[in-house]
Amino acid sequence: MNIDRNRIFQLFKYSVYALLTISVYWGVKGDFVDIWDALLWLVAFVFIELNIFAWRQESTAAQALAGSSVP
Repeated sequence: MNIDRNRIFQLFKYSVYALLTISVYWGVKGDFVDIWDALLWLVAFVFIELNIFAWRQESTAAQALAGSSVP
């Protein structure tokens, strides 16, 4: 059984984002504190994800550089 970790990560990520966008319901309902909290979480997750993407690119570049210097 071949598990594609990127696929699982994307599925989890989109489900979390979908749950956070439900916060629009709280905004319509009038609970400003709840929608503010959910939006702060959403922004935090976006920045964390961008940081992970940058880290992956750096580690991939470092691995490629280390692999090319081996005779």
